[in-house]
Amino acid sequence: MGVSRERTERVKSLLRDIVSSFIKTRIDESMIVSVMRVEVSGDLERAKIFISVFPEEKEGFVLKETKRLTPDLYKHLKKQIRSFLPRISFEIDKEIKIQRKLEEILGDDKKRA
Repeated sequence: MGVSRERTERVKSLLRDIVSSFIKTRIDESMIVSVMRVEVSGDLERAKIFISVFPEEKEGFVLKETKRLTPDLYKHLKKQIRSFLPRISFEIDKEIKIQRKLEEILGDDKKRA
């Protein structure tokens, strides 16, 4: 039996807020790292955190850092969340990259018109 949609949405929101504030305190200030969205499995066992990194050239570095910081993140989450602790993975949000590229293309088309 799956978890209710309402609970899943609460978990996603909670994880987004906690992970976002955690990352902001741990990643170099010269980079902007944003948690764009969170996906959780139906049983709340797994959570995928989608991030955006600026400048884009630092994406690889930030992914390595998030992997290195994951044990500390779990400790932080244990203090904040008492009822569950999903297994977390991080990914670059490719949707935002596609959106930026489309905006760039559309902007170029408007300039030519």
